[in-house]
Amino acid sequence: MGTVFIVAAPSDRFAIAWTISDPAASNAQGTGLLAAWAADRARASCRKAPPDETWLTCGALHGTIGTLPDERDGRHRFYVDATYAQPVGSTVTAQLSIWRWTGLAAEPLFAKSYDCMIDQKLGTRLDGDLLRLRVKDEFKTFSVCGSCEGRQLDWTIRIGADRIEDLGETSAVPELDLIDALYDRLMNEEPATDLASPAVAKTLEFKTAAIRKEASASGDPATLGMLWDWKVTTEGQRTKLWMSTDEGGTYLFTIDTAAGRPRVSAAEDLGGAD
Repeated sequence: MGTVFIVAAPSDRFAIAWTISDPAASNAQGTGLLAAWAADRARASCRKAPPDETWLTCGALHGTIGTLPDERDGRHRFYVDATYAQPVGSTVTAQLSIWRWTGLAAEPLFAKSYDCMIDQKLGTRLDGDLLRLRVKDEFKTFSVCGSCEGRQLDWTIRIGADRIEDLGETSAVPELDLIDALYDRLMNEEPATDLASPAVAKTLEFKTAAIRKEASASGDPATLGMLWDWKVTTEGQRTKLWMSTDEGGTYLFTIDTAAGRPRVSAAEDLGGAD
């Protein structure tokens, strides 16, 4: 846990030229997240503040620093990818901030928070002028453990010569998203012919109906429970997805792609297969 600073030698001695905890930096317009770097906001009392205070403006943080392509006029830029301190858990909240060095101080250009799993396979990386981050999100009809990667999204930011452009997020697990969307339709008894064949919907209906009935009796949301494991193999325009959930059981799904759109063409119940 700590801070971020830059040292320079304006004369014959080095000194701190800038620090991220400087009020001028942390209070910059549109970058309120940066207030979390202030030392007094690392106290436990910060996260117990009134509702108008946001948890994301409280520290402490720890992270990494990376260089980015220079601006058109040659001014240097860098990013700080930092994780918020928390006592336990493998799913954490982080913040990304992007800065420009003016020669006298660093100016914030961008700041945004996101969630991730600390041991996920891919982290933050620079691909040409694209800064890419892996984000952990939630599924609609099943959950994942805190130490699992879960629903992975690729968040992309373009580092232009004169501007920073947030290009948004795209799914890194589109096959799981498709099945999640299908189950969501079936759980809510909505048409799903655009996502799967009628035969697939009929195959899944037995278990989804039982889940709906049990959820209705208990007053809980209808859910497939925990996602235990999954695997994808691809052959041309056809994809095989094997997945296992607590309440949904173990299935092998066949996904065909036609006119650029995926659709589940078959679902095989594998019972209690490991």
